[in-house]
Amino acid sequence: MAATKEETKNNTSASSGVNEKDVKYAIYQFSTSGAAVAVATSCTHPLDVLKVRLQMQLAGQRGPLIGMGETFVRLVKVEGPGALYLGLAPALARSVLYGGLRLGLYEPCKYICDWMFDSTNIIVKIASGAFSGAFATALTNPTEVLKVRLQMNSNSGRGPIREIQQMIAKDGIGSFWKGVGPAMARASTLTASQLATYDETKQALLKWTPLEEGFHLHLISSGVAGTVGTLVTAPVDIVKTRLMLQQRGKGYKSGFHSAYQVACTEGIRALYKGNFLLRDVYDDMMLDGVQPLRDTFHSLIVGTMKGSRLQDAFFFRDEMKANGLPPDVNLYNFLISTCGKCRNSDAAIKLFEEMKVFGVKPKGETYICLLNACAATGRTDQVSSIISDMTAAGLGLNKFCYAGLISAYKNKLPTTDETLAKIIEYVKQSKGWTSPDASSDGGENVMMNVSEEELYNMPTADFVHRKAFLNRGLTIYHVAVHACAELRSKETLEALLDMLNQEGRNYDGYIATQAIRCYFHCGDIDSAVKMFEEYTSSRTPAAEMFTTFIEGAMVGYTPRGMKIAQDALEQMNAKGLFLNPKMGSDLLLAAAGEKEGGYTTANFIWDILQHRNITPYLPAVEAYYKGLKEREIPADDPRLLHVGRTYDNLLVRFAGRRNN
Repeated sequence: MAATKEETKNNTSASSGVNEKDVKYAIYQFSTSGAAVAVATSCTHPLDVLKVRLQMQLAGQRGPLIGMGETFVRLVKVEGPGALYLGLAPALARSVLYGGLRLGLYEPCKYICDWMFDSTNIIVKIASGAFSGAFATALTNPTEVLKVRLQMNSNSGRGPIREIQQMIAKDGIGSFWKGVGPAMARASTLTASQLATYDETKQALLKWTPLEEGFHLHLISSGVAGTVGTLVTAPVDIVKTRLMLQQRGKGYKSGFHSAYQVACTEGIRALYKGNFLLRDVYDDMMLDGVQPLRDTFHSLIVGTMKGSRLQDAFFFRDEMKANGLPPDVNLYNFLISTCGKCRNSDAAIKLFEEMKVFGVKPKGETYICLLNACAATGRTDQVSSIISDMTAAGLGLNKFCYAGLISAYKNKLPTTDETLAKIIEYVKQSKGWTSPDASSDGGENVMMNVSEEELYNMPTADFVHRKAFLNRGLTIYHVAVHACAELRSKETLEALLDMLNQEGRNYDGYIATQAIRCYFHCGDIDSAVKMFEEYTSSRTPAAEMFTTFIEGAMVGYTPRGMKIAQDALEQMNAKGLFLNPKMGSDLLLAAAGEKEGGYTTANFIWDILQHRNITPYLPAVEAYYKGLKEREIPADDPRLLHVGRTYDNLLVRFAGRRNN
């Protein structure tokens, strides 16, 4: 019995010693992890402040958005260098707690599981990482929200304590846990995948490779862990964004249901789609507890308009309503314009009807946005109806209305003799145009850096700031001549040029470019060359004119045309005008279609791009590579090998995206 008591005492003592050791180890893990993350946070905190300020300009600043560099300069100049460390105290508190808990709890969790289940397999490691990540996020979410509030309210003069009091008084204690659910899901997934993978990779490398404990072992293990973490968390990010809609009562039943629906309706690869930048910014704002304002949504929807992202535009419209902010007339204008860019006139008409339901009174530019949205799909009957509505409302017709009428007939199928006659008719009628609501329609557009040409989807929208190339007073002629180039009507083009000459007005660079394009597509090389030479003899041509001339000369791949194209390329280089990636890719793609001849023009374009270290886009490289292989070129030819390597590299990088 005495022996038994002594054995029990020894076992108890041993057990007590193990527990004490484990506690000390846990404290060590927590303190070292927290200290490491705190140092990293101190170094990167200025970047975090800049990130929040970039989000802040979406949440209240009007006008064109500025980049990180200009934000940094303004911040230091106006508020001083100390502004780069606003909110550092809660950031450090969070880093110590979050870093310490997320990394520090991982090892103790493994030991507890080992003690309970006598196992530290991969499942135990995943569970330990998930728990430590979720627990750390839930506990530190208030410090993250506080940090962002302090970074945003630089002029309030409040410290952390007063900011906490203000938040509780205004929004309640629950405001400290905004966005905690999605944040916990992502943190648990990230921590579980990274730490478990790191452990398993390290053990496998020690067992199966000559690597020993040291820098190289940790580097390789960390690289593998980071890659796996990204692959695992990408679907979680997609699901997290979709569930933000669910929180407002419209969407998916759960995270698993969301993932299942996305996979079924959009394919497995949809779970790995990169979110568009505007969605990312909005997502970060929600997670950081930043309340979007009306101007926030205006900026977001203008961004979707510029990028022709109709689905995203409607997403932000719905989010705006969910936040208790009914869209105003300017927002509807941007939405209708986006429909026009995406050639969805039905959606534009529905938006216009929605305005009536919600009592939003349309302005003159609302009608013009709708008119040009319908014109994009050739709905001449609908365009005429809108013109009648404008007249009944006492709104005059301006140049953009006539431009819309011309576009409507240009886009109407099939093309008839009436189409070309209508173009001439509307150009003549436009000479007496008046401006509807000229005193009030445009302030919002100016502040949002949206020109009238962009709002109404004019073909000249990309050139409005280039006064040497574009005379904005010739909008009707711009649209009409562009229509002639699209419809390949040389007779209508020359009638328009005669009308312009009779008015005593000179054509600008845009009209000359479209006229050259029209002549080439009509097979009239002489007229195209004459127009080009007349313009370049007295004015400096833009790079776009050169590329249009070169591409047009290659139509039909006639020996004369290819010679003209190559001479123009040499002239362009001599004038110091260089091809950008898009221009170069377009020209290479066109030149690669030559089936006979020496392929000299395509080779020359490729050499120009290589000299400037420009890699053309995949379709252009693919066409050029296939064209080279169709010719009698040795398999070891340096050009063929180089183009082949470039093609293979582009396939690896972009082939999947191209197939989407």
